[in-house]
Amino acid sequence: MIDLFRFVSAAAADREAQRWYDSVDRSEKVGAKHHIVPRMVLKRFANAKEQLYVRDRETGRGMLRNIGDLAVRDFNTVVAKDAKLDSSLESLLSVVEGAAAAVIRTHLDAEAFTGARPLTVEDRFKLDTFVAFQSLRGMRQRRAYELAADYGMKLLNQQHLTADDIENLDIIPHPNEFIQLSAQLAELAQRALSARPLSFIRIDRPLFIIGDEPVLLLRDGPLPPVDLNGYPNVTIPGLDQTNIIQLQSGGGVGLANADAVILPVSPRVAFMYGPHGSSSVAESRVATKFQGDEAEEVAMELNVAVAERAVSWVAAHPEHPTLREMNLPSPIPILQVIDGGSPIARRTNAQTRRRPIRRVRPGDVHDVPGAELG
Repeated sequence: MIDLFRFVSAAAADREAQRWYDSVDRSEKVGAKHHIVPRMVLKRFANAKEQLYVRDRETGRGMLRNIGDLAVRDFNTVVAKDAKLDSSLESLLSVVEGAAAAVIRTHLDAEAFTGARPLTVEDRFKLDTFVAFQSLRGMRQRRAYELAADYGMKLLNQQHLTADDIENLDIIPHPNEFIQLSAQLAELAQRALSARPLSFIRIDRPLFIIGDEPVLLLRDGPLPPVDLNGYPNVTIPGLDQTNIIQLQSGGGVGLANADAVILPVSPRVAFMYGPHGSSSVAESRVATKFQGDEAEEVAMELNVAVAERAVSWVAAHPEHPTLREMNLPSPIPILQVIDGGSPIARRTNAQTRRRPIRRVRPGDVHDVPGAELG
C-alpha cells in the first residue's frame, strides 16, 4: 500500500505520487456520486439511519434526506489526455479523507478514554491537507472560476462582442481547468493553514450545523466598503487606480486575511485555525470548551457563517433544535468584480446562479487538455 503522507524528500514524494496514480483505477468512480462534503463528516451529523434534516439554500424548504443524496454524480471526473474519463481525483480525496478520519477518531472519539493529547507533526499535516482540499472541492470555487473566466474572456474580446453577447452569452471553461488548478491551490492552502495554530472548539450540546461549503473564513470587524460601480479600494504604486481590476470572492475574506479558519466536524466540535504567527503551530493543540449561554452564542455565530457560505444546502441532525426555524441569512456573493462599473462587470455581479453550470458528462470525451493528477 502506498502511503502518500510519509515524510520524504520532494523528489521521493513525487515518485510516490506517480506510483499511486499509476496504481489507481482511474475509471473506478466514473459515473458514481461524489460527495462535496465527505461522508465521514456527514455521518457525524446524521442519525442512525444516516439521515439529515436538509434545507435548500435558495428556497429555504427543508426535508429529511439520506447522506447519499447530498453527493453529485461525476463532480470530480475529468477527461484525461488519453481521452478517457478519469475519476482519480475522487480516489485521491478518499485517501485524504481516510487519513484525516483516523486523526479525528484518535483525538475526538477516543479522548473520553485517553485524555487530551497534542497533535503530532504528522497529525497536523493530515488535518491541514484535509481542510485545504475541503476549502476547494465544493461548488463555490468552481462557480467563481466560471464567472471569472466569463468576465476575463469578454474583457479581452470585447471589441468582437455586441451588447447582447455581453449580456446573454455564457463563456464556460471546461471543468478540467478548475480541477487541474485546484490541485495546485490545495498545496498552497495547506501551507497557509500549517502556519496557523490549530485548536478544537467544543460545545456542551449538539448545536453546530453543516453546509456544502463548511470551511469558514472569518474576520473581526467590518471589511472596507465595496462600490461595485466604482474602482477598487486598493492602491499600487505607479499604477493608475482606474486600470486596476479587482475580483473578490467569499466577501473579500480568504486564507491570507482571515483572522480564523473554522470547520465544524460534528454537532459539538469544530476545528479552528487561529491567526498567523503563533509559535509551535505544528504540535500544539488547545481545546476551547464552551458551556451554557456561551455555547449557544458560539453555535449561533458559526451556524450563520455556515449558512452564508453555503451554495446549495445546509443540514443538521433531524433533531437539531433550531435549524428548522432558522432565518437563513443572505448568501455571500460567489464573485464580485470591481472595475469602474463596466457592462461586463455589471453582468457578472448580477449573476444569481450559484451552482456550476458545467461538469463532465459520460459522453463528454473530446480532445481537450487533460487534468491528470500524476
